[in-house]
Amino acid sequence: MKTFVTRYSNYLLVLRSGRPAVPAIGQPSVPGISIRSDGDSLVRVEDEETIKMILASDAFKRKDIMSVEDEAKPEDPYKNRRTPFEPEHNILELEHGAIARNVNPKPKVSFTPEQKKIVSEMVSGMAKEMAKEMAKEMAKEMLKNLAGKVAAEEKDKKNDEEKPPEQTKTVVDVIQEETTKRRGRPPKNLEDKKE
Repeated sequence: MKTFVTRYSNYLLVLRSGRPAVPAIGQPSVPGISIRSDGDSLVRVEDEETIKMILASDAFKRKDIMSVEDEAKPEDPYKNRRTPFEPEHNILELEHGAIARNVNPKPKVSFTPEQKKIVSEMVSGMAKEMAKEMAKEMAKEMLKNLAGKVAAEEKDKKNDEEKPPEQTKTVVDVIQEETTKRRGRPPKNLEDKKE
């Protein structure tokens, strides 16, 4: 038994065309030989003659069908490229005889391993370039912030030097302040006093 994987879903490979019987000349019918891949695009063939026909076919030379090396774990090289054999259904919701909204599923986007590798290389290159530019901008911002902090500290030092030293209040000053606050007409009742 040999396992093959096909490039397309539901792939039919005709190895030998069938011929109908022609009773007038005594020719019997000849059945055709074909193989069809199943849902996962794998073909398992047990007949040695059919395997030889597959290996000699044009489809095998074009790589439409390939033999699998590991029978236990068949690896599918066309997995990322294969499209389903049944097309996407066009689904529309109708409301009062008019199209309300389109509920079609988004088409599946798939990349080959080569395309994924190219995209990852492009992204990493762009990230490196952006990091260099961002590092320059961040350094400029840090220098501006640092210069601003230094200028603010120097300004604070100058202001501190220019201010006269604060005098401590004596008991006499505190008593004079308290007495000046009490001058004036006393409140009429307690509510006015609270305000």
